[in-house]
Amino acid sequence: MNILLTNDDGIKSEGIKILAEKISKYHDIYICAPEKENTGMSGALTFSDSIKIKKFSLDCGEKDSYYVTGTPADSVIMGLDHVYKNIKFDIVLSGINDEPNIGDDIRYSGTVGAAFEAAFSGYPSIALSLEYGNTKYYNSIINILIKILNTKHIPKGTILNINSPNKPDYQIKGVKYVKLGRRRYSNRIRQKNKDEYIIYGDLIEEKNDSNTDNYYIQKDYITITPLKIDNTDYNFLKNNK
Repeated sequence: MNILLTNDDGIKSEGIKILAEKISKYHDIYICAPEKENTGMSGALTFSDSIKIKKFSLDCGEKDSYYVTGTPADSVIMGLDHVYKNIKFDIVLSGINDEPNIGDDIRYSGTVGAAFEAAFSGYPSIALSLEYGNTKYYNSIINILIKILNTKHIPKGTILNINSPNKPDYQIKGVKYVKLGRRRYSNRIRQKNKDEYIIYGDLIEEKNDSNTDNYYIQKDYITITPLKIDNTDYNFLKNNK
């Protein structure tokens, strides 16, 4: 299987290196990722400036690797349409991100944004993220990914958003296929200096139902949420014909 690998933490991040090293034992890995961290960029594209691209070997078992001076979505387009345009890819992987992408947070996530760009480009895709923590436990999420790649068919237009507790294998209780929960913030504006502000909120305690990613990741389950590129509200459409 030919796999395009990208992320939003930058090509030098630990998550993409571990993912390339593990998955390259079973599949052909080609990397096209941002040069630097692009957290919060969602599916943004670089229209106002030119994008540079440079070969950059990670030496993690990949067939080839490049970085781009742009966003995660830029990296996907560059990889599919330019750098590896002669390669027929089977799937695009984005991650492994060093913080969770669950609930409302997927709106901002560069990791999920890259996976959506792949889906809009006609490729099945998977976004992979870990819960917070200084020490990172990657084995469980990688093992689930390998199983999915070997056994699951992901339709075009579908993105699997996978989140894992940042814990050793023996503490992971299982895997749940669930819907998105809610993840909202208060006090979202913080003053840094006299004329400088940052956006960084306090997480609001939500009463999520028991079939959401937010609920089960707190219960030490890996969560898998299938997402679609079609955001149409069909109930509203049906009632307003």
